[in-house]
Amino acid sequence: MTERNTLLILPEADFLRHCTLEFFKASGAGGQHRNKTSSAVRVLLNGTDLRAEDCTERSQHRNRSNAVRKLKLSIALNMRVETPSPPERIECSMEAEDYPLFAAQLFDILHSCGFDHKRSAELCGISSSKLLKKLFRDPLLYQEFCKQRAARGLPKLNP
Repeated sequence: MTERNTLLILPEADFLRHCTLEFFKASGAGGQHRNKTSSAVRVLLNGTDLRAEDCTERSQHRNRSNAVRKLKLSIALNMRVETPSPPERIECSMEAEDYPLFAAQLFDILHSCGFDHKRSAELCGISSSKLLKKLFRDPLLYQEFCKQRAARGLPKLNP
């Protein structure tokens, strides 16, 4: 298993050993509590320029968990492995602990096929429409998929 994949499946406490945490006061609506406490969290992956932050909750702990999840998805979308393998299981809930690993493996396959969804679907053993549905359900994944296709001069797809 690659270092990236290992990072993606680590429990939050272990994952945070590879990160730097920053706490700050969030701005905007939310009342007195939000403006007086440092409940917003920024998580930076050491040795990279990858970072994520969250300030959607009043709780610093929930914001930290949300930021860690966002950072893991950022790792999944931005770090590739040399020899990709299809996701071990093609059915994966977006709320599942291993969803970032699923997304990373899916993007490894897409990247290796030049973001050709038909070739990628064949390698995953599913139909191209099922692959597109998996991408479309997660706006972040679908947006990155479309961005990568556009960068390669591939036509837009309708979900």
